[in-house]
Amino acid sequence: MTNSSWSGQRRSFPTAMRAAILRMYPVCVACGRARSTVADHVINHAECVRRGINPDTITNGQGMCVPCHDIKTKAEARAGRARQPR
Repeated sequence: MTNSSWSGQRRSFPTAMRAAILRMYPVCVACGRARSTVADHVINHAECVRRGINPDTITNGQGMCVPCHDIKTKAEARAGRARQPR
């Protein structure tokens, strides 16, 4: 379990749910070409916590390849930092 995301929150799916998501989405939902190796939250973990909803549901999961996931995560991190009061 990782606890070092930009939001400071745990961010990974439970192991069994991660496996189920990757079975449902064997190809990256972003590029449509590469094999999915990352179970990604459609609505990111920090936003779910902010909204008071459970981030770890099967319907909030999608499969992505590492490069596409990295791009999405960096964009979410920028947006999250922009929301932080200075």
